[in-house]
Amino acid sequence: MPGGGRSAAAVDALPDGLVFVDGNGTVVGANARALALFEAGGDTGIVGRGLLDLLPDFDWRDVPGPVGRMRGRRTDGGVFAADVVAVRLEDGGEHGLMLVVRDLTGVLDAETALADARRQTEAVLRAVGEGVVGADAEGRIVLVNPAAAQLMGYRASALGGRELHALVLHTGGDGEPVPFEDSPLADTLRTGRRHRVQGQVLWARDGDRLVVDMTIAPVCAGERVVGAVVTFVDRGPDRRLAHRHAAEVAAQAERHGAELSRLEQRYEELAGRHRLLAGAVAGARRGHLEELRTELMAVAADDACHLWPEAGRLLGRLATGCTRMAALLDDVLDQQLIASGEERLRREAVDVGRVVDDAVRRAVELLGHERTRFAVRCSGGEAEVDPGRLAVGLAHLVADVAGGGGGEGSGGVLGAEGDALVTVVVTGAGGQGVRIEVRGPYGGGDPLRQSVVSGIVCAHGGVVQRYEAPGGGGGGVYVVELPGRAGGGGGSGSGSGSGSGSGSVEGAFCAEVLPSSGRRRRRARHALPGPGSGGGGGGVGAGVGPGAGVGVGVGVGPGPGVGPGPGSGPGPGESA
Repeated sequence: MPGGGRSAAAVDALPDGLVFVDGNGTVVGANARALALFEAGGDTGIVGRGLLDLLPDFDWRDVPGPVGRMRGRRTDGGVFAADVVAVRLEDGGEHGLMLVVRDLTGVLDAETALADARRQTEAVLRAVGEGVVGADAEGRIVLVNPAAAQLMGYRASALGGRELHALVLHTGGDGEPVPFEDSPLADTLRTGRRHRVQGQVLWARDGDRLVVDMTIAPVCAGERVVGAVVTFVDRGPDRRLAHRHAAEVAAQAERHGAELSRLEQRYEELAGRHRLLAGAVAGARRGHLEELRTELMAVAADDACHLWPEAGRLLGRLATGCTRMAALLDDVLDQQLIASGEERLRREAVDVGRVVDDAVRRAVELLGHERTRFAVRCSGGEAEVDPGRLAVGLAHLVADVAGGGGGEGSGGVLGAEGDALVTVVVTGAGGQGVRIEVRGPYGGGDPLRQSVVSGIVCAHGGVVQRYEAPGGGGGGVYVVELPGRAGGGGGSGSGSGSGSGSGSVEGAFCAEVLPSSGRRRRRARHALPGPGSGGGGGGVGAGVGPGAGVGVGVGVGPGPGVGPGPGSGPGPGESA
């Protein structure tokens, strides 16, 4: 190596390798660091080798000056990255080179790791939907992601070095200027405190006023604040969505209000028509229909009128029909009053059997000349009901399945003599509720009668359900379920009707109603077995027509009952 011992020691102490080359390109000397870089253990030295053997990418045309990065080759063939700087040397007319060689192996690894980290950071900043701005200790922008640049209305490349506060935070929401010293950003840079500001006003490049949620976090090096990271969350879309939703709700409320007004107007119109129709029906019932019935009855009963027998019977049937029609209209009007709340049920604890007896008598009156037999079975007990109105509802249900008019089916359950049989079974009386099953030869379903039945039963808090009769005969089976009342009943009997008679039965029996023309007779027979528990029964006599009687027996309570049935009329009557 050229130079004396002291200079050689100084050269060996340098951290970079020094390689001396003569004018022929031959290595004539190197310091200790260069020998460590190029010489492998146990191999020959580098002195005397050609420069291109050590630095194959070296170009003499780049001398003098920094040659740049190139490959360095060790004596064993190994390659490493090196940064080379060449300096010309002249000594006594001889020209040479001094090469400063720095090993870049560790530097390249660090640069690669740094580049990877930078790419990951850039990917994260591009991916986040929030605006992110990095500021130095003076509040100047050193980092900005695309979301923040788009929010502020600038290109990201145009924001570097600009003051963040003066750019977008210079004015408050009230239009007054905000000094930098009084801003949250300045406080964070001074004290290192973290700030979160909701509803911060940010001014975009085009002058738009944006409302954002802003968070400012300090960036510290040790205990010194060297910058801050500011994040923005634009609340504009949320506010616009809320305003749009509020507008839609208001419009929908307006539409619903208009629709409600139309429905209320329509309801008032329907209520007016209902009142008009109810008044007309009530007037017809108490006016023309009653007058017609009275006149027909008077003509039929006048012995001075010389009419042939068929005409007299026809007048009687017409008068009876008017009576049934009047009763039906009365029941419909009463049910409408209950449904509208003008009338209330008069509840009381009554024996269910008595209510069923009354219902069957009313059904006989509603059916008139129809030939029907009834089988009634009652387990006994009391219920909290309006006895009169419940009897009316059950009577219409019995008449609906007993008569063919308006029903869904014809034919079905017939008695032993070919006449229609209606079965009424009452079970479960007491605290668990009352279940009344009505089974008849016809499917029922008359709209007028069913409206009366359902209205009265629903007013009692019960339900009416229809089932198909077993066997496919077309008959109807209706089940009425009512809330019950705990209690029991003793044997009782009552009787009423045209024709004389009295009766006492156990269990249940059938009462036969023959047509009003010809000889009328009533007889009782045991059609169904009595219940397993329960004692005797009560007898009820009911009459229809000028000389016929109907007896209905309901087994209720532990003791037998007897009901007298006095009657009036030209023909004899029998009751059981």
